[in-house]
Amino acid sequence: AETDRLGKRHEAFLAWWTERARTSGEIDLPRGLCAEQKWMDLVPGLFPGVEILRDPGYNLAYWNLPYRKVTREEGGAFRVNGEPLVFAHFSGLDPENPTAFSIHQDRYRLDETGEVETLARGYAALVLASGYAECRSLPYAFARSPDGVRIPDFARHAYRNDPVLREACRSDPFRLVPPRMNEPARPGHPAVTRLFHHIWTVRPDLQAAFPNPFGPDETGFADWCLAQKDYDLDPFFLGPVMQAAEARPPARRPAQTPAGTSSTGTSAKTAVFTILSKNYLAFGRTLLASLRTREPAWTPFLCLCDETEGCFEPAGEFFSTIPVADLGIPDFEEMAFRYTLMELNTAVKPFVFERLFEQGFDRVVFLDPDIQVYRPLREVQEKLDAGALMVLTPHLTGELNDGRYPDETHILRCGAYNLGFLALGRTPALPAFLAWWKERLREGCTVDLEKGRFVDQKWMDLVPGFYDDVYIL
Repeated sequence: AETDRLGKRHEAFLAWWTERARTSGEIDLPRGLCAEQKWMDLVPGLFPGVEILRDPGYNLAYWNLPYRKVTREEGGAFRVNGEPLVFAHFSGLDPENPTAFSIHQDRYRLDETGEVETLARGYAALVLASGYAECRSLPYAFARSPDGVRIPDFARHAYRNDPVLREACRSDPFRLVPPRMNEPARPGHPAVTRLFHHIWTVRPDLQAAFPNPFGPDETGFADWCLAQKDYDLDPFFLGPVMQAAEARPPARRPAQTPAGTSSTGTSAKTAVFTILSKNYLAFGRTLLASLRTREPAWTPFLCLCDETEGCFEPAGEFFSTIPVADLGIPDFEEMAFRYTLMELNTAVKPFVFERLFEQGFDRVVFLDPDIQVYRPLREVQEKLDAGALMVLTPHLTGELNDGRYPDETHILRCGAYNLGFLALGRTPALPAFLAWWKERLREGCTVDLEKGRFVDQKWMDLVPGFYDDVYIL
């Protein structure tokens, strides 16, 4: 009788849990769901006979390490709070580079975990020996449609959250859902597909940047869809958006839209640029795409400190490309030989500033390609509009003496200001500053800490003493 009673209890629990995991086993934290795991919170109240095991030797992991001390006995056995270690959970550990311990936390580095490091490195070695390098690249059986289209997670989200779509495609979702994702979310708006509209609905930042994607913001949102690098989408899902963009009247194309009014309400023209070689092109596209949504009135440029060599087509980009050879730098070939890739990319910076001011811009802003912009740079424009020659950002705005790297001494060697950002305004002092900076960087844009040089950046330490109207943000 007791066996029958326990068996029925198990059957009831499994029936309850399998139904929830089948229909609501997704990761959707705003709805309080985290795969099959979150449902377990209800189990101790719903079913009798549930026991919670508090033995510290079970499920040792990064989340409980603050109150579990791991020791090792002379014979090699491990204990946790004095109890034998039963199993450890290495969630988020990269076997090829275990230094970070887990990608899901930042409380510990592996070398700060004591004997846990021994456990983790031993585990990593076992995983590598078990064929990790070969297995990690094996394809997932449910990743593609029968036609080979990669199915993005957003398509799965849209399917499970849309009862109408789910009913229509239930018989064969792998074949039927991908083309449905390419349909217009609303009739008459082919650029806003179901897939990208679903992405918009779950991204507050996109909703803020493009409040009306079926109205005046449709063009801007479509351009974001084509330029975004947040998701590795199959080209299949970009096709309808690209076709809609190609069908636009020329006057509506962003590249042909004049600079217009800035975010501060003035009519001053602002250019923004980055400098890179081809290997950083993806970073530059990402930066300039983020600026297009935050500062749409700014005119974007990319200085290519390289040659295209057929690797990409500048005319097809949403920004204007300035080949470094077009800057007219004297003896450029010799300069290119003398400098390393990083040194050359920084040495041409004042020449690009000069070129853009010559084109009639009143304000010119530089940003390193590996930057993402999250809101308008209003403070920068306000300072330049008020007459500042330049706006700088310091490396440090507080003490840095915790014994880690980099420290204050390292920053002193490299420069007080980070030249990954620099904004210049058209003031009477501008020509003299650019002439001075260009001359210094022709020969002195090296990484040579013994001589007190660190590319273009270290020279900027002198500028606040040389010129008035230098603003440190």
